Amino acid sequence: MRRSFPFEVFPWRFTLLLGPCLGPGESAILKGREGERSVEGERPRIIILDDEVVSRIAAGEVVERPASVVKELVENSLDAGATRVEVDVEEGGKRLIRVADDGCGMSEEEALLALQRHATSKIRSVEDLERIVTLGFRGEALPSIAAVSKMEVVTRRPEDEEGTMVLVEGGVVVDVRKVGCPPGTMVTVRHLFYNTPARLKFLKGAQTELAHISEWMTKFVLAWPEVSFRLRHKGQVLLSTRRGGTVYDAVAATLGMEALRNMVEIGAEGEGFTIRGLVSLPTLTRAAKSHQYLIVNKRAVKPLLLSRALQEAYRGLIPQGRHPVAVVWMEVEPHLVDVNVHPAKVEVKFRDEHKLLDALVKAVADSLRKGRALSKPEPERPKKEEPKPKPVLLQKPIPSFGEVVKQKAGIRVFPPALERLELRPPGPDVRDLLS
Repeated sequence: MRRSFPFEVFPWRFTLLLGPCLGPGESAILKGREGERSVEGERPRIIILDDEVVSRIAAGEVVERPASVVKELVENSLDAGATRVEVDVEEGGKRLIRVADDGCGMSEEEALLALQRHATSKIRSVEDLERIVTLGFRGEALPSIAAVSKMEVVTRRPEDEEGTMVLVEGGVVVDVRKVGCPPGTMVTVRHLFYNTPARLKFLKGAQTELAHISEWMTKFVLAWPEVSFRLRHKGQVLLSTRRGGTVYDAVAATLGMEALRNMVEIGAEGEGFTIRGLVSLPTLTRAAKSHQYLIVNKRAVKPLLLSRALQEAYRGLIPQGRHPVAVVWMEVEPHLVDVNVHPAKVEVKFRDEHKLLDALVKAVADSLRKGRALSKPEPERPKKEEPKPKPVLLQKPIPSFGEVVKQKAGIRVFPPALERLELRPPGPDVRDLLS
């Protein structure tokens, strides 16, 4: 038979379990009782953490790896109205991450204020959380990144004659000065997790971290096709898009032209939402769901809803273990979607998820039923083989050292006219190929 004991027997357990839930007076009474039984000078069991520890904990929620830094900084650039965003990284972002944009920039006062926790220009009141239209709103990105790195912020507003540079190390501002710089903002993050070795040792290799960064840049290109993006690793351009592009340009730049040619358009509308997208024909599949992208109000989120819809729409059309390629853009009224679910802002909750799911399944099924690809390949025609030019043996020396050597060595070469490189005109626009 289980015996029960009065709370006075184990007051420390009662305090530990209920202390945070009690009022100041009740908590003080319990602490007083515990103090009577504790040894003088004993360390208290419940304490308030100092600001440095709180900053490190908060940074762990927002900054998981270098790709998290790139995501947060690029989101800030897009919220600032940038039309050009350039990202440079070294060693997969572990040594250096630099994000530069041509957005609205900040004044010196705003730059310093942006480094304070929960300082933001996106929302003003609790009511604003019900209608979030920006990518960021929590005011945690910059201070969280600054707490675990050595950061440099260079920014200028178009109306200012000179810009501001702020240097931060481990969350502490070490220097502020005026500098000359173009309008916009450039944030440089060096030695990520230099002061948290436990986090640093859990990072993967440079190529793995770079792959995560590339994945996020792909999502930004698909969500913001009108913005020019460029990703460089050690100076080598890995991804580049032009300003003013279309969704077709974005898909061709990220998934490839061949994938775009084998995709069909989908569309649906309902009360408070609009759906449009591109999904692959059953002949184009992948072994993983990594090529499925869901964009909600220009925010790339986990495609949980999209994966469920595709699984239902493609049932019986593709082999088991294969997954279609899809990019779906959703425009949902802000009050019908909750983006304040996770600090990383990669998950959302819909007020009427079943309605969206049904509309998405129907839209995909209808398009697959029609089965008309964006650009049907023309039937291949037998090509006539043109006779190859016969090589000739030069009889007379040419006043060129290279040709003289070839002749003396008895090498058969083509006439000079056939050796010239013929430059082709620039390729057609993606939209012309799909028309």
